[in-house]
Amino acid sequence: MPRTFDAVPAQVDAMVRTWEARGGSRDDLTCDAFAALEGRDDLTVLRVPEFVPHDSQLGCSVAGGYRWDPPTLIVTQSMSWRRQQFTLLHELGHHIQKTDITLGTAIVEHREPEAFEDASCDAFAALMLLPDDLVDAHIHGHGPTASTASGLFAASNASRAAICVRLSDDSHHLA
Repeated sequence: MPRTFDAVPAQVDAMVRTWEARGGSRDDLTCDAFAALEGRDDLTVLRVPEFVPHDSQLGCSVAGGYRWDPPTLIVTQSMSWRRQQFTLLHELGHHIQKTDITLGTAIVEHREPEAFEDASCDAFAALMLLPDDLVDAHIHGHGPTASTASGLFAASNASRAAICVRLSDDSHHLA
């Protein structure tokens, strides 16, 4: 079960601002993260069959990795296309945090740096796949339901796991 931390929403907001300041588009990531990222010249996307190269960062909650030099987002091809989208965005989260001094400082100063970084990556990926307006359009009544989750699955590129992460961390919709 992924860990949650009070500081994750602020970290994710800063990650989004950093991504946009670097010329990244949230909408493009939502539509197709691979198409959006494979055309960039500041990082590489590497799809691999069921393994992650030994020189990549392991220990993520997803089947992928981040290689620092050169900046490479690694995604295994053995899972569903939706899951690959989440993994790619999770690894983009590592890249953004590791290449921004303010975000990196927040990680280093956290009481559980690795778990905090990973939780922020999960939340970032879920937010990119399931933007607020899409989630808002599917939540009715007293908060998320199974119907909300199935509606979001039909309306997005998000995996079931990404939908669960997003709905569980989206407490402002429960008010």
